[in-house]
Amino acid sequence: MSGIVFPELSSKRAWTTGGERRRPFAPPMQVCPRIENGRASVKDRSARVGNVPARVGNVPAGVGNVPAGVENTPPKEDVAPSRREAGRSMGKVAAATAVWSLAHSALASRALKQAVQTIAGRRRYNTWYRPFYVAQSVASLAGLGWYARGLPDRTLYRARGKTATAFHVGQGATALYFLWTLYHVGIGRASGISNLVAGWDGRALLPDAEGQGPSPDGRGGLRITGPFRRTRHPLNVVAVPLLWLFPRMTAKLAAFNLVATLYFYIGSFHEETRLRAEYGRAYADYQAGDTPFYLPRLGAGRADFR
Repeated sequence: MSGIVFPELSSKRAWTTGGERRRPFAPPMQVCPRIENGRASVKDRSARVGNVPARVGNVPAGVGNVPAGVENTPPKEDVAPSRREAGRSMGKVAAATAVWSLAHSALASRALKQAVQTIAGRRRYNTWYRPFYVAQSVASLAGLGWYARGLPDRTLYRARGKTATAFHVGQGATALYFLWTLYHVGIGRASGISNLVAGWDGRALLPDAEGQGPSPDGRGGLRITGPFRRTRHPLNVVAVPLLWLFPRMTAKLAAFNLVATLYFYIGSFHEETRLRAEYGRAYADYQAGDTPFYLPRLGAGRADFR
């Protein structure tokens, strides 16, 4: 079966804190033995072992000392989180993502970078700052995921069949576009590995990469190739469908995606200011061209797959 299923609308199901579906908990049977002449009938007594009925809820006969009529309370993790609990989780995830985004932008600001250069020296800065920035981004994002993992969650929708396959194909195509964009930015330059190796070997260093814009062409201009002919911030654009094309969308993932999508868009303005300050007239000419700021336009610029 294809399509998108909304559990909240289709049926009542129990979901664990991790979001996996469980069989709904069955209420216990009320055992009322038939009384004849002041004693339980032989038929009823044969269905009992000690004080435990043959079945009390999900507890088999002979396990424990559960008297008749006592409810078999399910484990806490089998109880579906309420909408209020899921809403609180969304708020916590959104707040934590906002804090992560602000820290990420602060560490990328020109003011902080210039302060680090003044304290550490230009060569040490060009060697170590970019690798540190990338490493802390990955580590702090992993910490955010670890924090969100323990919060209650609910499934908002789940794509099935051919629809789920289409979602996966879309994510795969987006991931390839992301790698293509990294190729044009320069993987060694974007990660800081190029300068880290050069600094370790005592060779000359390239200027630190400012933002995730086009790379300098070495003649005072910029290499406007590939995805940079379609949008001025391709990495920030391509990350959005990569997040939203998960076939299963939960409350926590939706909260993260909403804040991250806003960050990618608003952060592009911040990045634009830094790129303009770093590259001056070359970037101003790029802005004045026909390449859109954020959302790519069909037919915008000239395709370049080099």
